[in-house]
Order: sequence, then structure tokens, then C-alpha cells
Amino acid sequence: MRVTGGRARGIPLKIPKDKRIRPALDQVRESIFSSIGASIENAVVLDLFSGTGSYGLESLSRGARSVTMIELEKQSTQTIRTNLIAVQKSMQLSTPEVDVTIHCCNVLQWQPILPNSFDYVFADPPYSILVEIQDGLFELARNSLQKEGILWLEAPGEYDFIPDGWVLLKKKGGKRGSPSILKYQMASFSS
Repeated sequence: MRVTGGRARGIPLKIPKDKRIRPALDQVRESIFSSIGASIENAVVLDLFSGTGSYGLESLSRGARSVTMIELEKQSTQTIRTNLIAVQKSMQLSTPEVDVTIHCCNVLQWQPILPNSFDYVFADPPYSILVEIQDGLFELARNSLQKEGILWLEAPGEYDFIPDGWVLLKKKGGKRGSPSILKYQMASFSS
């Protein structure tokens, strides 16, 4: 597992030994960030269910201005910190130059300090709890995203939930047993 693009391209990312973590595959992240393109530069990013920090660190490597990562498991947050140090070193950044925050807490209990301030929210929750938490996840995204922001959700291939007030702009993948990527935007701002 590695950073797939940007200034830290190729830097390997450590994976926690915790078996509950399902790291986002390199090709999945590369596909998402290829479609985002240059709009990630100077973006404010929220990475939910961070695991290894791969979405947040990929955003940082590709030029995001600010990255907030939320992860419940303490061991995973330690791994994220280790990965952050490697990415910062590769990018030759000092900590004051980078606005990165890591919170070790339950994703659905976290609230943004500045509501509606994120350009992108990446969510890669455990598949086993996705249906149970989906309403809370979309509510958190609604409270976090700026008006034209995008939620990228990694989910099982058969997942097809579209909550009220949201538009599914794109779904990539969808084969049973393999991950799919869903791109959502709040309905009043979709184009």
C-alpha cells in the first residue's frame, strides 16, 4: 500500500495489525483522485474511518490545504501518525506548514468546529456496520461539507443507498464482493 500521486507518490503506508481495518486499495484511491484532478489543491478534506490515513494522506500529497482524519481505534491513529511523518518527510514539509488534525474518537460523535467547511469528505466505514450507520454518516457529511462539497463513499459493490436530500453523481464498481466508490452531493447543489 502506497501514496499513489502527488509530492509523496510511491511512499509506502504502514497498515495496523488490527484485523478490523480494511485498507483502501491503491487502485481505488488512484481512480478517485484522478477524477478529482487539480481541484484537490488547496482543498479542505475530511477523512472518516481513516484506518491508515490513506485518503487524508493522499489528499495532502496532492496539495490539500487542510486534512482532518477521524479514527476510533487507538492503534490505527498511531499508524496514521507514523504514516503522516513519512509523507511529510517525503514532501519536505515541516509540521507548521501543514494543517493536519487526527482525532481518535467515534466518527458519528465527532462534530466539525466550523460546520460546512469541507470541500471533500472521504468515508470508508467497516462494511459490516454501514447500513446501521448510514443515516448518521450522511447527516455528518451534510453538516461538514460546504454547499458544493462532495462525499466519496467506499462501500460494498451491492450498496445502493441514496438518502433524501442527496444525489448520487457517480458509482464506480459494483460487483458483488468487491468495493465500489460512490460520489454524492447534496441535492440542492448538484449540477
